[in-house]
Amino acid sequence: MTNELMIEERVPLAALAAELGVDRKTVVRWADLGYGGWRLECYRIGRKRFSSRPAAARFLAAINAEDGEAAIGAAEQAPRDPGMLCSNEHTR
Repeated sequence: MTNELMIEERVPLAALAAELGVDRKTVVRWADLGYGGWRLECYRIGRKRFSSRPAAARFLAAINAEDGEAAIGAAEQAPRDPGMLCSNEHTR
């Protein structure tokens, strides 16, 4: 997660999905598993998960970039370690 995300206006993942015209499960999958090597930045406050419109724009720019170099730094690269995911599972 970038520092930018924490200062941007937070949007619940379900609301972000509605704005983008995709199913909520799609946005959750982008946050959990990523797409094309990139992951939607998100964070959790209690049981709710949030991202931001600029984070979604960075993610969409990264996955749609024709030149992979242009996408570097545009979004988080999907982590290889499943423990790094912003998931639905609660840690104990």
